[in-house]
Amino acid sequence: MDKDYINIVLTADNNYTKVIGITMTSVLENLDKAKTARFYIFSYKFTDNDIAELNKLKDKYDCEIINIPMEEHIHKFDFVDIATFRNQWISIAGHFRLLMFDILPETVEECYYLDSDLIINCDISKIKLDKDKIFIAVPEPCAMQWREDILKHCYEYPEFKKFQEDALNNPYFNSGFYVVNLKKSRELNIYNKIFDFFKEHPNPPMPDQDVLNVIFGQEFRDLVIYLSPEYNVFADIDYNLLYDNLSYDDSVLKSAMQSPKIIHFAGAKKPWGKNKPRYYNSVYKRYALISPWKNEYLKKEFLIKLSNILKSIFSLYNENNRKVICIFGIKFKFKRKG
Repeated sequence: MDKDYINIVLTADNNYTKVIGITMTSVLENLDKAKTARFYIFSYKFTDNDIAELNKLKDKYDCEIINIPMEEHIHKFDFVDIATFRNQWISIAGHFRLLMFDILPETVEECYYLDSDLIINCDISKIKLDKDKIFIAVPEPCAMQWREDILKHCYEYPEFKKFQEDALNNPYFNSGFYVVNLKKSRELNIYNKIFDFFKEHPNPPMPDQDVLNVIFGQEFRDLVIYLSPEYNVFADIDYNLLYDNLSYDDSVLKSAMQSPKIIHFAGAKKPWGKNKPRYYNSVYKRYALISPWKNEYLKKEFLIKLSNILKSIFSLYNENNRKVICIFGIKFKFKRKG
């Protein structure tokens, strides 16, 4: 019997191999067992070892992993000048997801996109496009509440006319998770529309996210389904503080925070790093411990805890014109030479 595939795209460079592996683990743990996940990895600077690491998932789960090196396609973004990005934390890798509208096989008619810093805490195969729709996304509550500041560029670009006229019914969505009908996207020439936008706006503040919002959220708004916030909950934001200028009331946000279906570890704080986000670190740990990278995760957590203990015992830093040595909370100050 033919397998019932669910197609998923992730993008990553070689520093994120195990991170996307844990994201993939969370997908596979929750996926309907009648489905088979087919992962397309848009990779950058991957080695054979990186691919071998991800293939460990196939020892435990029924899945396919197809690596597509971005080195073969990066020239398509030669027009991008990273040095001029308004937000310097954004890299060229963010553009790679846009290639899904061009380089995936035509047999892939529907596809899920996942950022590498997500945990999927539900069966995503149940998130389905209606036959007359083309795109599913989740509005970004934080950006929407403070849209006149965070999204001020959307009031400057003529392409955001619907947003400008009625933001609540034409909201700005986050591009960390979405579902797209690629067959209809090809028919509507979405890929060329993406580059038409960049010709007019070569340096938008949030490049891939802005262009997807313009095309799907504005031009083809009637073909878009917006999900409630539990399908893209940011791990370092207190949703109890978000309550104004949104298309749903605060009780919906509180419910999303209590029972997130998809957790997004966006921002500088990551559950696998030294500085962890405020929420859902235990959820991330649960999936890390059932992944093939359990030992690596535990080792890293041990080293982080050890480092924190050592810092509490001994630290060395500068304070004004003095050098400070702190041992067991006792400070010794020395005048700096020169």
